[in-house]
Amino acid sequence: MGPISLKAGEGEWPEYYDRFAYFSPDAIRHGCHPRRLEHPAATEKAIVLVHGLSDSPYFLSAIADHFHRALGYNVYLPLLHGHGLKTPNGMEGVELEEWKANVGFAVTSAAAKAANVSIGGLSTGGALSFYTACTRPRINGGL
Repeated sequence: MGPISLKAGEGEWPEYYDRFAYFSPDAIRHGCHPRRLEHPAATEKAIVLVHGLSDSPYFLSAIADHFHRALGYNVYLPLLHGHGLKTPNGMEGVELEEWKANVGFAVTSAAAKAANVSIGGLSTGGALSFYTACTRPRINGGL
């Protein structure tokens, strides 16, 4: 497996910006953008990986690349509201319901392209992943 590649815009997820208007490519620090790594052909497995508090998808890039390249998964890395911004606002105005919406969008996207959807995360992302696995039937793979 080669090194993590975070070229500008690689794996970027334009539909994520469409769904969450408070994010835009110009507002997000390089490498911190929401990512999706999809195979061109249909795949059976997908995983949603959720970053922790004060992190971004960048911090899950190595494991995301491993799931994608070595294990054959489609991988979805949502960016949680208030994170990864060039001009952060100290998390002012961020709400749990919006984080649930960020993760929910990733789960819906994953389920549209794979039969088995797993989820995992680090710290706050782990708590959101556990909650989502308990409340969303589309998580039918591992936690």
